[in-house]
Amino acid sequence: MKIIIIHKNGFHKRPPVISVLLILLDLGFEVTLITTGITQEWLTKLTARNCKVYVFNENPKLNQYTITKIFNYISYKKFVYSILKHEYSNNCILWIEGAYTITALGNKIKKYNYILQIQELHEKSKLQQRAISSVIHDAKLVFMPEFNRTILYQVWFKLKQRPIVLPNKPYFIPSTKELDILSSKYPDLVNIFNSSKIILYQGLIHPERDLTPFVYAVKKLNGFKLVLLGKDFGEVNRYKQIDSNIIHIDYLPAPDYLLFTSLCHIGIVTYNPLELNTTYCAPNKIYEYGAFGKPMIGNNIPGLSPILAYQAGRLIDEISSDRIINSVLEIDKSYSTYSNNAYMLYNNTNNKQTIKINIEKVINNE
Repeated sequence: MKIIIIHKNGFHKRPPVISVLLILLDLGFEVTLITTGITQEWLTKLTARNCKVYVFNENPKLNQYTITKIFNYISYKKFVYSILKHEYSNNCILWIEGAYTITALGNKIKKYNYILQIQELHEKSKLQQRAISSVIHDAKLVFMPEFNRTILYQVWFKLKQRPIVLPNKPYFIPSTKELDILSSKYPDLVNIFNSSKIILYQGLIHPERDLTPFVYAVKKLNGFKLVLLGKDFGEVNRYKQIDSNIIHIDYLPAPDYLLFTSLCHIGIVTYNPLELNTTYCAPNKIYEYGAFGKPMIGNNIPGLSPILAYQAGRLIDEISSDRIINSVLEIDKSYSTYSNNAYMLYNNTNNKQTIKINIEKVINNE
């Protein structure tokens, strides 16, 4: 059976798409990818596994204005359907990822057999909600990355079947050998990680993600150091005025940043619950930390409930420096237990099995 993956984004920028595509190849499906961008490295890897790749050369400048953005969507739609004319057959199903893709393709996809993979809630976009509403009922399967999101979609769109939870667990985790090779690229930073118990934040360093309580907390903890890894939006200097010992590492691509995930002591995972999409977040970070047995500290919101379910760290109702300190010390005291639980969180999530079971149902018309 052939599966054609379609998504209006750069392949290398979408870990959930990467994971699905590689799992489908592992399961023995013939896979074709239609994307708007791909690195040469990934193109080489996929073609070596007999995966056809079609690339729509999207012009980012066309997305700056409404008129040209519409033109870009129309061009993309024509490009996709021109490929489907000769790639689609009776023994084929489309795997369509993302609301932007669904919006671009429109109702015409209803003439095909298709699966939807929807990552976000899009509760603030009427355009995307309308686009999803018009096609979601005819989808053979709908996958979403978090349990509460599946319930919200079932209610909002009055679905007979609840979407299937497919967590944002990464397919690729570097091996020990690969981590050793990466270590040689960052010897000074590796020495810092090896000399202290590092509490690591990975993500955008932005005013909307206030880390001030963590800065104050770690400053008071002997033997611990706070490392912020990600693009800075003007917050690092402010944090360094509180604690000059903070280390900032600028944005690193995958898999490089995972080196530092593997070397940290505790990982920070927090989301500001200002809207449903962040309240019911579905971060791949909890699985990245879990893959290396790293306990986590986060705020107590539904989207981070797997941490609580597996006792893979501590969730704090009201983030304050005192509660962070207590959580760090509690984790440190029972570190091996929390670490083993983090491994379990990662290992007990089997996306390959989830995809296999549900696609077999589609094939067998169950």
